Amino acid sequence: MIHASGDITEFMSIDLTTIIATLLNTLILFFVLKHFLFDKVNKVIDERQKEIQQSYDRAEEAEKNAQQLEADYNAKIGQAKEESAEIIRDATKKAQVRADEIIDEARVEARGIRTNAENEIEREKKIAVISMKD
Repeated sequence: MIHASGDITEFMSIDLTTIIATLLNTLILFFVLKHFLFDKVNKVIDERQKEIQQSYDRAEEAEKNAQQLEADYNAKIGQAKEESAEIIRDATKKAQVRADEIIDEARVEARGIRTNAENEIEREKKIAVISMKD
């Protein structure tokens, strides 16, 4: 290995002109990129954020609509249950009234049949008594 003492010191030395040129080139590159790239990229990012926000807003609105529809559905189901219970109560009352009417009619008819049977028995008794007297 051959080391040249002048090469290492030159390589390791800090040159003010190089530092200033590097800073100047970096600033020029930054401004060029800012002008041609950063603004356009930021614009695309902003548009994408707006689209995403609109998607979130639409999703929230759809969720609210779904909740409203669910509430309406539940209300209608509750109302339908109440109506069906009322219909069943009315039908039960009507059936009970009709059953009572049928029972009353049967009792009246049974009384009529019994009365007719008693009258028939009484008449037959009278006929039997008269025929026994003769």
